[in-house]
Amino acid sequence: ISEDRPAIQVAWDSAYGAPTAKTVEDGARLYGLVDGQLFTSYDMAAMGKELQAHLWSSLERQVEA
Repeated sequence: ISEDRPAIQVAWDSAYGAPTAKTVEDGARLYGLVDGQLFTSYDMAAMGKELQAHLWSSLERQVEA
């Protein structure tokens, strides 16, 4: 975490799931500011695989005209 790019990381090591979804054994979410955009990522371990990148996104602020 840096003062230039504030970030929050949330991690867990307990399994969770839903009746119609695969069980996730481990996971982490990261939220941070990168070049003025909100960046998010989600890493997960499921189906016997190690923790790995699953998805990411970035949101850009829109200025109303």
